[in-house]
Amino acid sequence: MKIAPAGWLVIVLIVGVIGLMIYLDYRRTKAIKSVAETIGFTYCDLPAQYSSSVISHFDIGSKGRNRRLKNLIRGRFKNVKVAIGDYSYTTGYGKRRRTHSQTIAVIDADRTSFPKFVLVAENFLHKMGNALGFQDIDFHTHPEFSDRYWLAGPDENAIRDCFHSDVLNFFQDHNHTRFGVEGSGSKLIYYRKDQCFKPSEWRKLINSAYRVYQQF
Repeated sequence: MKIAPAGWLVIVLIVGVIGLMIYLDYRRTKAIKSVAETIGFTYCDLPAQYSSSVISHFDIGSKGRNRRLKNLIRGRFKNVKVAIGDYSYTTGYGKRRRTHSQTIAVIDADRTSFPKFVLVAENFLHKMGNALGFQDIDFHTHPEFSDRYWLAGPDENAIRDCFHSDVLNFFQDHNHTRFGVEGSGSKLIYYRKDQCFKPSEWRKLINSAYRVYQQF
C-alpha cells in the first residue's frame, strides 16, 4: 500500500513527538536521581508496590484509572520518613479523556495518627453539595477557613479534634488553597493537583509538606 507524502509527514511527526516525550521523561528521571543523591534519598525502582500499599488508601489514590506512580524517591527529612514522586491517573473517555499528573509528597510520622481526611480548596461544586446537605466540616470560630476550604472525612469528631485552633489558624493565615492535603494513620499527603514540580523544586515541596505536618 502506497502512502501519500502527507501520510509520511504525519507518521514522522507522530514518531518525533513520541521520541521527544521519551527523551524529556528520561531527562526528568535523571534529574530526579540527582536530586535524590543530593538530599540523601534513594530512588525506588518498584514504585507500584508503594502506590498499592500507601497511595491507594488515600482519596487521590482512588480517583480515575490507569493509576501510576513513577520517579519515586524515599528518605528521611528531619524526624520523619518522606516519599515523593510523580503520580498520575486518567479520567473521562473519548474527547473528555484527561490524564492528571502531579508530584505528591508523603510524610510518614510513626508517632502520629491522623484521622482519614481530605482538605482542598472549596469550589462551586462543593458549595452546591453543601446546599444539598453533603458533608463539609466547617468551624464557626474560623469562618475564613470554612469559606476557603472543603474538609471531609468519615469521622467528623476525630477530624475536629485533629484540626485544632493552631491548625485552623495556620491554614487561615497561609493560603494553601492551591494544594491538596490528605491524612490517614501515620501519613500525610501534600500535592498541587495537575502540577508536576521541577526536580529542582522537590526539596522546597518537601519543606512545605513538612511545615504543614508540623501544625498537627
